[in-house]
Amino acid sequence: MIRSILAQMITSASVATLDALFKQVTAVWAEAHLTDDEASELYAAIQLRRPKGRGHPSLIPPSRPFPPPIGPFSQPRRHQCSPDRAASILRRRCCASSGAMPPALASRFTESERALLAIVVQEIRKRGHCARPIGALAGLAGISRTSAKRALRIAERMELIEVTRRPRPGQKNLPNIVTIRSQEWQLWIEKGSRSTGGKEASPTNRIPPRKEARSSSRHFVESKPARICPPNRPQTHPEPNRTEWRRR
Repeated sequence: MIRSILAQMITSASVATLDALFKQVTAVWAEAHLTDDEASELYAAIQLRRPKGRGHPSLIPPSRPFPPPIGPFSQPRRHQCSPDRAASILRRRCCASSGAMPPALASRFTESERALLAIVVQEIRKRGHCARPIGALAGLAGISRTSAKRALRIAERMELIEVTRRPRPGQKNLPNIVTIRSQEWQLWIEKGSRSTGGKEASPTNRIPPRKEARSSSRHFVESKPARICPPNRPQTHPEPNRTEWRRR
């Protein structure tokens, strides 16, 4: 009985009232006055009454297009690629072989992962923690974002580092904070910082001592004068003839 009444209402209803009939059929079906097959037939009848080539009938197309979204989610993320691949490979190898990890721990990671962890160690030595975005860490290490995420995930799974995530509901998440958790690694970093430590001096702020150029004339004046032999002078008192002296 109820099915026939709803079917007649669907047949004689206008397009604008199909949504209300759809809700009514759902409410009747939820009260167990319709079987599943009967509800499916009514849903199909409502769908046949809808105009083709359009979306939801209750949605009125706007007279003017919506403005483009503004904010961090307005543009899709671009694929990160290195402008100079040879320089990235060289930087990755230098970072991986910098000795930022103990040999026992470094043997468990690949070259790309060691390069990323070396950049993390540099940030921890400067600030006590690493709060750089994953894209910046990957660019400094000369690797991709995927390799950088994998390195941090493996190190966190091995309980070598601690990653503090900072989500913000409705906004872009803040960069994660990475700290060293392994005591062996911490001792290695402290030992390395002591051996390579010292006063940090920038060469641009210091003026080198001014050295005066020594000219050849100054060399000649300051040098010890050479000994000059006097010329042979005539004898004022000539030596007497020895033969005459003996005769006297």
